Formats: sequence, C-alpha cells, structure tokens
Amino acid sequence: MNSPNWMVLLTNTQGTIVHALGDHALAPRRLRLPLGCGRSLLESEIGSNAPVIAGQEAQAVLLCGEDHYLDELRTFSCAAAPVPGIDGSVAAVLDVTGVDIQADARTLARVRRAAHSIEGRLYEQHTDGLLLRLHEDARFLGTPEQGLLLVREDGRLLAANAMARHMLDVSITLAPHALPALDTLFDGSSLAGLWRYASGSEISALPLQTHGGALLYATVQRGRPASAVVLPVRPKVIPEPKAPAAPAAQADPAWLSAFGRAGRVYPHGLAVLIQGETGTGKEWFARALHDIHRPSKPFVAVNCAALAESMAEAELFGHTEGAFTGSRRGGAAGRLEQADGGTLFLDEIGDMPAHLQTRLLRVLQERSVLRIGADRERPLDLLVLSASHRDLADLVAAGQFRQDLYYRLNGLTVQLPALRDRQDLDALIDQCLGDAAGKMPAALRARLHDYHWPGNLRQLAQALRVAALLAAPDGAIAQEMLPADLFAEPVAPAVAMQVPDDLQAVQHRAATAAFAAHGRNLSAAARALGVSRTTFYKYLRTTR
Repeated sequence: MNSPNWMVLLTNTQGTIVHALGDHALAPRRLRLPLGCGRSLLESEIGSNAPVIAGQEAQAVLLCGEDHYLDELRTFSCAAAPVPGIDGSVAAVLDVTGVDIQADARTLARVRRAAHSIEGRLYEQHTDGLLLRLHEDARFLGTPEQGLLLVREDGRLLAANAMARHMLDVSITLAPHALPALDTLFDGSSLAGLWRYASGSEISALPLQTHGGALLYATVQRGRPASAVVLPVRPKVIPEPKAPAAPAAQADPAWLSAFGRAGRVYPHGLAVLIQGETGTGKEWFARALHDIHRPSKPFVAVNCAALAESMAEAELFGHTEGAFTGSRRGGAAGRLEQADGGTLFLDEIGDMPAHLQTRLLRVLQERSVLRIGADRERPLDLLVLSASHRDLADLVAAGQFRQDLYYRLNGLTVQLPALRDRQDLDALIDQCLGDAAGKMPAALRARLHDYHWPGNLRQLAQALRVAALLAAPDGAIAQEMLPADLFAEPVAPAVAMQVPDDLQAVQHRAATAAFAAHGRNLSAAARALGVSRTTFYKYLRTTR
C-alpha cells in the first residue's frame, strides 16, 4: 500500500495484528508504539478501537477521531469488518486505518466487501466436498456479494455463509448429527442438472429453484485437493484413538464399543464393515473415524444403491478422453481416485451390481485403478469403510454377493445398535429438540421411549426437528406437533389378561414362527421381530 496516510491491518480474534501493510512509521509519532505484526490492540491496552470492537460485535465498525479513547489516537480514522469463518464465527478482522485523513461510509463499505472476499477464499480453499456459489443475478457470481455453500459428497450441507442464508430465506442448522440435505433447500429436478457437473471444474451458471419458489443461479466447483502429505496405509505405531468427535448425546455403550474397536483397526489399512439398520448413522460413524485419523484428507462417500447402471463404471473408476460417447474432454477421475490419500466409504455395498464387484475387488487387492479406456493403472492409497443394512453373509450364501469381496471388506465387522436398543435416547431427544427440550411433557417423552423407531436416528431427528419448529412461542411441544405414526403403533403387543406362559416361552415361539415364515433366514426373521440377530438367536435357542 503506497498511500502515506493509510495502513491496512489484519488481526486475529485475540486482537493481535498478524499482518500489516503501509507506513509503520505513521503510528510511532503519535502512539509511541508500532502498529506492526505482534502488536496487541486490546482495549485494556490502548482503549476503544475499531478492530477489537468489530471482532467482539461481529459487525463492521467505523471509529473516527474522538471516538477513540486515547488522545494519541484522536487523529486516527478506522474502518474495520469481521472476516467470517466457514463455521460462521469471526475468523479475523480486517481494518483500514487513516492518519490525518477521514474515513467515511464508503471506506467502510470497501472494507466490508474485502472481508467478504477473504471469506470467499476460505471457502475456495476448503478441501472437502463441493463449493456452490449462489446469487439471484448470475452477473454477481464470483463477487463478494455471492452466497456460498459447502456441500458434502453425499449432498449434505457443511457450511453456508450469511449471504446464502439470506438468499435462501431459511434458518439453516448445521448440527453435526443432523446436517440438512441440499434437496431440502432446492427442488430436486433443478439439482439434477447441477450434479452432472459436480466431478468437473467450475461451470457456467445454472438456475436452481428453491422450495420457496425463488430462482437462484449457481456454479459448482470441487474443493481444492489437500496438500500432499503421505500417510502409510499400515503405520508402524497406532496411537490410542481419541474420543470420537461426536455429539454430546453419543454415549451409548454399544456404539462407543463399536467405535473404539473400529478405531484400533481402521488406521492399519484393514477394511471395516459397518452393519446396522437403515437410519442408524452408518455414514456418520464412518466420517467420525475418518475425521480422527485422516482429517486433512478427502472423504469420498459412494452410495452403491444409487449408482446409475449406465454410468456406474465410469463414475467409480473414471475414464479417459474419448473412451465412450459423451466422455469428458481430457477424461475424468472416478470416485476411487478422488479418495486417494483419504477414505473411501462404500454405503449400501450389498446393492452394488455384480459386474462392479469384480472390478472393485481388483482395485482393493492391487491398490490401483484402471480408468476406462486407459492402458496404465494409477496407484491408490486409501482406507476403505463399507456399510450395509443387509446381512452380507446372507447375500453371499444366496449367491448375490461375491464371497471373495466379502472377505476383503470385513476385516472387522461392527454392528451399530438400533435406536430402540440405545441407552442414550434421552440425550438424543434433547439434542434434536435444542432449546425446546425442556418443554416436552413427560408423557410424550415416555411415548418416544416406547415407540419402535423403524427409521432409527433419521426418523427421530426428522420428527423432533418438525416438533421444534411447530413448538409454541414458549417452546412447549404438544402431541399434535409429533407425527401421527408415533401414536398409531401400539406401545407393546397386545397380551391377554391371563399370561399362560412365561416370557421366555413366548419369545421362543415367536422366534421359531418368524424363522419358519422367512424361509429360515435369520436376518430377515430378526428384522421382522424388530430385534438384533444376537437377541433373535438367543430367543431361538431358549426353551421353556
């Protein structure tokens, strides 16, 4: 900065200057202390000043002349604006200080725009997922006025800046256990066109229709790759796993036991197979493992049940230019290559088409991938997690899943508990309800404990999110604010007034009948009774 009367300062959240541009000799003449890197601007040291106020108030501030506390600063004129971080908190403060010159509203506006530009760079440098730029007018995309969304590979929203929240006109809650899906904000048909370009670089603006009827324009860009840091697939020393980066409610002993065992095996490069009913949080479990052991590396989730038959091979393994009609110019990396250095999460692996199972097995054995149309394999360094709500052993026995791939994927198998079996249901309820937790009557809470929860955590979070939004002004929750399904299901199976048999006999007869009715399929019979395989097997073996 060449102006003899201006300085540009960047401070951290503690009020310390971390970068300065301009004539550092301006300040010592009046303040007797340099305004260079390392200088503290705390109010306790130099009184009121714009950078500290902007950081504390989280809004742009203009402070001129006598607004300052110290007499030495009376000729200073300061315009400061907070730089929002990806998590929405203040990451830093940008300040422009003039000496013997007056800052005005236009100066403040420029500083505010510059702060938003820095925010945009923070989003652009994020290494995980996709970056969406939004605006009502496509000409403003790429400017400080744009909305910014960070989206995970599975379509879950990771972050949204203030501009995006304003444009979407919604209150976006980014709780780790209940990240909203992008299709809850935008019409699904308009999203389809956007995702077609998600594996490439930035594209021209595409229209997106919100559920509220607003028309926005968007571009999508894949996050920058993380800096190259080589991590061995099989490290010689395994550090003790840290406590999972889980919500406070994650305190169920069975869940914690599964997470602890997986955390000891996963860093060795051994595959972990996560089993559990639909909605038990298998992807969340996988991402929590990744965030602890390879936090700066990519996490790529592939829903094997949602792979389009015609494009599944190219999507997974990538292709070269000209490999097939419609192939991308210059070729494209597949999802496996995108996971290089990080974690590949294969969700609903039991639904992967048979011809892809063969190719996947070779990739996992050789730790290399051959793009469609290529003649040279590319080496891969990745850790593999897979998940299924179906029992893979049963699928192998039925000839629907390759046995050799099954043994490759289940280095360790962990079973996530169903919601009805968890011991931390109260904490999960409170976490989903937030501020309204204390306003739920005891009778309704008891009903939530008695309910079967076939949709598990996903169903619980959805039901309580709706209840919290419908709550009365004082936060009170009534029965009509909860789904009718919760009250249509009997609390317990009807039992005659007289009980001719003991409980174990009833359980044994029910298990035997379910086993026969489902063709001696243990998993199917257990699901029909709503119990785990272990519990079902215990019922089956019990005799009167």
